[in-house]
Amino acid sequence: MNIQLAQTSLTTVRPIFMPMYDWREVSPVTRSLETALEKAILDRFGSSGMSFEMWPTDGTFEDRWMDNGLVLSQVCSHSFVTYLSGKLSLVLTPHYSAQGCIGPKIGSYVLVNRESKIRDLESLRGGVAAISGQGGRSDHLALIDAILPLVEEGTFFSHIIETGAPLKAMRAVVEGRADVCCLDAVSWAMAKAYRPDVSSKLVAVTPTRALPGLPWVTAGARTAAEVECIRDAAISVLSDPKMEPVLDKLFISGFSILEAQDYSPVAEANADIFKLGMVI
Repeated sequence: MNIQLAQTSLTTVRPIFMPMYDWREVSPVTRSLETALEKAILDRFGSSGMSFEMWPTDGTFEDRWMDNGLVLSQVCSHSFVTYLSGKLSLVLTPHYSAQGCIGPKIGSYVLVNRESKIRDLESLRGGVAAISGQGGRSDHLALIDAILPLVEEGTFFSHIIETGAPLKAMRAVVEGRADVCCLDAVSWAMAKAYRPDVSSKLVAVTPTRALPGLPWVTAGARTAAEVECIRDAAISVLSDPKMEPVLDKLFISGFSILEAQDYSPVAEANADIFKLGMVI
């Protein structure tokens, strides 16, 4: 399938950005993926006169996801089902080859300092948890979901610190500023592959359940035809044998076409946490 769309509301739009696994070590291949996606999309919208306009230098991930010029981005699953619910259109959900990933679902790992005596969840009671926070809270959701059976009266950790990035959350545990952090399976695979200086000092206490992974999305105002064209372009890139070296370094191994309701397990996990008064 190669969909061409002559008439579209897309004119001046924002460049594609994939921020969720954009580690410094894989930044060049992330840019290669973004460039390939932009070219494929421009090819399909070529007769419309669509052009990319740079993002403002200030602003947050949230600002970009809410921008009407958004063409394609990856978004945190937790954000997708909470404050972004109904405001974005699903394009596809990538599959990852990392251990703990099953099709479009991604599990996480609860991590502690290898030199600590902590080897089970109960031993974390009253401790300090580190989360990345920036761009989403899927790691926080996975961590709280894991300890939920142990929660008493809405408390478990003494407090939670927000570090701004997965690597910084890992360092907080390594340096003793926190007792635990939680990385999804893709981030943990990247840490082991590209940052063994940090990852080797951590050990996984337990895996968490796998939930629908981080989707690729476009602006919610896109027409169905536009979404289909963007999806077709994305699929062509993910299916291109020439892209395999790039995709391998990002652990991308395939994709699924999901509906918003397929993310209900994420929303349900979020709701269960709020029922117990846990703050996420």
